[in-house]
Amino acid sequence: MTKTFKKFILGLAVSVGALFASSAQAGLLVQNIDVTGIKTYAGLGSAENDKINLNLGGSFHVTGFGWDVLMESRFPSVLGEMWLRVSNTAGNGFFVDFAGTNLNSDAEQFSSGGLLDLVALGFDFFAGADGLVTLEFFEGSFDEWGMVTSGVDDMEGWDGQFLSGALNLQYVPEPGTPALAALALFGMLVASRRRRS
Repeated sequence: MTKTFKKFILGLAVSVGALFASSAQAGLLVQNIDVTGIKTYAGLGSAENDKINLNLGGSFHVTGFGWDVLMESRFPSVLGEMWLRVSNTAGNGFFVDFAGTNLNSDAEQFSSGGLLDLVALGFDFFAGADGLVTLEFFEGSFDEWGMVTSGVDDMEGWDGQFLSGALNLQYVPEPGTPALAALALFGMLVASRRRRS
């Protein structure tokens, strides 16, 4: 191997390392979702519930989630029954209980305090080949085993509503995507070098 070629390989290795670092940062995307006017009506899976369908444009890794919302409910429903399910087409995802065990009905503000790290919490998932992520707002609670269950539809019409606020969904390309691109680039450069020799 010539000195020039060794320098070229070293330079290429540094460039590929920089590509990995920049793609991890540059690939980080956050979608801001306005929920003003969104309502909860019934239990999970009800056709009445408000849904937001997001097309992320590919099989992205959903890694973070946060909220800052002003909510109210109509008595006898309570704020603690206003839930959200975030999932891909296959049903993988997580639940959000914005108000915990809050038994009030009056308007209150709730915040996650920034983006939660879904990877650290074990709630991260991939959007899948279709790139779709669905947000379903529903009436929910916990059963005696601590499992999420559909709440009771307490009345005609909506039970809870978001007066203002937004959700934030953070996602990145699948880990293999930048690596495959770098490997392909490396292969082309080596093949080009061999042709010149």
